[in-house]
Amino acid sequence: MTDHLFRPQFTPPVQRVLERLYSETIEQDPIRRAEAQSAGLNHDGEHGFYQAMSGARMPVTPEFGALLYVLARSSSAQHIVDAEISQKGCTSG
Repeated sequence: MTDHLFRPQFTPPVQRVLERLYSETIEQDPIRRAEAQSAGLNHDGEHGFYQAMSGARMPVTPEFGALLYVLARSSSAQHIVDAEISQKGCTSG
């Protein structure tokens, strides 16, 4: 568990947005997985699985999100890129 000394403290509005996004992601992932399974795609390695899951978000626990935040701040990162893999960004073959 993340110690509160190392957990970033966000303003209440920012914290509410982060909690809402995480909550939506946790609710959405099982629905997207069920849709993929109903299409006959049962696991990550199957051809077409990632395309079926393209609308899903990747759930990042609050603790892991705090780690990413601390790493970005401690390295004085000036740009953060969310490298999303989507139909537009990659081709299958």
